[in-house]
Amino acid sequence: MNTEDCTQFKTYYNTSRDPHQPNPVLQNTEDASSATSKIRCQRQACVCLTVLCCLLLGGYAIFSVFFYQITEEKDTRHAAILLNLSSVETDFADLKDNYTAVLSALLMLQKNYSDLLNKTRKVEGWQPFMSSCYFLSSDEMTWEESSTNCSRMGGHLVMIETQTEQEFLTKSSGSSHTWIGLSDLAVEGDWRWINGLHPTQRFWFSHEPDDWKGEDRKGEDCAHLKPLTHPLNNWHDAPCTKKYHRICERKRC
Repeated sequence: MNTEDCTQFKTYYNTSRDPHQPNPVLQNTEDASSATSKIRCQRQACVCLTVLCCLLLGGYAIFSVFFYQITEEKDTRHAAILLNLSSVETDFADLKDNYTAVLSALLMLQKNYSDLLNKTRKVEGWQPFMSSCYFLSSDEMTWEESSTNCSRMGGHLVMIETQTEQEFLTKSSGSSHTWIGLSDLAVEGDWRWINGLHPTQRFWFSHEPDDWKGEDRKGEDCAHLKPLTHPLNNWHDAPCTKKYHRICERKRC
């Protein structure tokens, strides 16, 4: 086909084609461009999804490692706590056994001490009361002899300081005349205990002391507990040469 023929064909095509119909060449070009855009978007979406999946997998892996470490650390601590608790329980059981053994030994020692003390008291005749121990003699001596004897036994003639002590000693002496550590040998009428102090409480019988000289011209310069009288009014003076029972006192039995 020559140049003239081509020109005639183009003229015929342009005059014969409906102007309202789309150009097939342009239509094909637009369709190809649209398909290419769709493919490009799909590829971008796939890339984004792939990256997102990788991020999720990485985050999950990191979380799994972190969770594993926390769990392992918690298990380790829990095991250590259980081990310590078991050790503490064992130590407590040992301490409890030791305490029981020590307590049993202490009770046994206390019993042995009490038995020994009772035997000693029974042999020596000392009787504990309040903060002191007392010895009531079975024999009789003068006041001076009684004082010396009490000193040899590690004590002294009793010094009565309270009403409770007075009542106890009166009951202990029973029906015996009993010397106590009170006299006015140094100065007539100035009654003092053997330590030189005046009585803080006095339990004289009515009209006593009277320094009666009917039995001894020197009078009555030593005090004793008279039996069968009121326990709070039974101090009497008597000649120091008379022989009575005695009550010795000391702090330890």
